[in-house]
Amino acid sequence: LREQLRERVRDRVERAYLIHASAQTEDLLDDSLAKLKLGNIDHSQMARLKRLMERMARKLAARHGRRRRRYRRGKLHVGETIRKAVATDGIPFQPKWRKIERKRPQIMAICDVSGSVAAYAKFLLMFIYALQDVLPRTRTFAFSAALGEVSDLFDTLPVEEAIEKVNLKYGGATDYGRALNDFSELALAEVNQATTLIVLGDARNNQADPRLDLLSEMKARAKKVIWLNPESARLWGTGDSEMLRVKRHCDVVKECNSLNQLARIIDQLLSDRR
Repeated sequence: LREQLRERVRDRVERAYLIHASAQTEDLLDDSLAKLKLGNIDHSQMARLKRLMERMARKLAARHGRRRRRYRRGKLHVGETIRKAVATDGIPFQPKWRKIERKRPQIMAICDVSGSVAAYAKFLLMFIYALQDVLPRTRTFAFSAALGEVSDLFDTLPVEEAIEKVNLKYGGATDYGRALNDFSELALAEVNQATTLIVLGDARNNQADPRLDLLSEMKARAKKVIWLNPESARLWGTGDSEMLRVKRHCDVVKECNSLNQLARIIDQLLSDRR
């Protein structure tokens, strides 16, 4: 109860802070917005927050686009390089590189879009789809109770419009057990060691069975399971939160409720592609 009260006070302070923030300098206001909980940011600041997110995404894309080109080649093929150099008196004008044979990497983003988490899911998906030039191909799934794949919406519509349609179709009361069962039937067979699973949710399951056996199977198949929780870590395990049990079946678990936290996580995800 004490931790819940502390979080409510923090939320109220953040909202009050934004009301009086308009007099700040542009850079200071952006810095403040990037640190605040996304769920506490007033609608009047959303356009500014979206521009800030897009700017952060461009910086990440520029940095990791260079890294990707740098690491794309394999190791030097010594024998082939020497053979080619015979025609040029032993000078290796045309070094040959070994091809890197890898499974095509993919991200599967599984997002809780129930009322308490919807704002965070929106910005995670906006960030991911702003980085499609440097991220692996992405498939997107949404749920509150029932889960469905919504990748086609993001392939054909602007991200914000796609998110609105997803929220209308899948918003509602949360049931992680049903959602994980739906995912297992729909896509688990396509998860392999080139797949990174990103789950966004608060792991609050209304005292129902969260089917962590299915999450364990997902972890066994995937390259990595990353669970992002927008709730303060101090609240994990309180009330109907299953987060402390969820942690055992994930490779990475992070509190993620601000733009800065989200950017750091995606930065690490991009770094891990190599």
